[in-house]
Amino acid sequence: MPVPRDFFRAPACDILGPVRSSFDTGGNLATAANVLSALRIAAAPVVFLLIIRSGDGSSAAAALVFLTAAFTDFLDGQLARRTATVTSMGRILDPLADRVLIGSVVIALAVVGALPALGVALVVARDIILVFGYKFLERNGISVSVFWLGKSYTAVFMAAIMAIMAGVRVAGGNFGLWLFWIAVAGSLASGIIYVIRGLNLLRAAAAGK
Repeated sequence: MPVPRDFFRAPACDILGPVRSSFDTGGNLATAANVLSALRIAAAPVVFLLIIRSGDGSSAAAALVFLTAAFTDFLDGQLARRTATVTSMGRILDPLADRVLIGSVVIALAVVGALPALGVALVVARDIILVFGYKFLERNGISVSVFWLGKSYTAVFMAAIMAIMAGVRVAGGNFGLWLFWIAVAGSLASGIIYVIRGLNLLRAAAAGK
């Protein structure tokens, strides 16, 4: 007996919605872009351990792995768009991979004293708030698109991390640390903008009901 098409579509609590939607849009979980995002997540603990073992954050091996992983952030988006394989799973996996990679690295650098704990705490708190906020909006059928400041601060973070691991100094100062605080400022600014956008979308959705 054939299984009806809508058999697995639970109307009340659809915990597999994000996974299934990637197939419904003609996508495939194992696209090249999604694999690259997954590899970026897998690289995070490797870089973390290499930084911890370095003792001070300066590690050529950690810098090489991080640089390779950071390059996949550019590559996966390009691949998804050029091959028309953008999926719902990819939209979740790509920013998640960024947060896991950057979060694990800045925490490791803070542990060895290469980054200030306050700055790291602000970044981690911002990401946690946005993750829970995103899930809340998603449950209400609302999606907040990524904008240029959010992507720009990620690029500055990656440059700051590379400069710190490479020990780059400018005018006698720690260039990586300067970039880090710029990235923290961009992170908080983009976080505030995301929160405002989310609240506005919630109000609009409530007004439309």
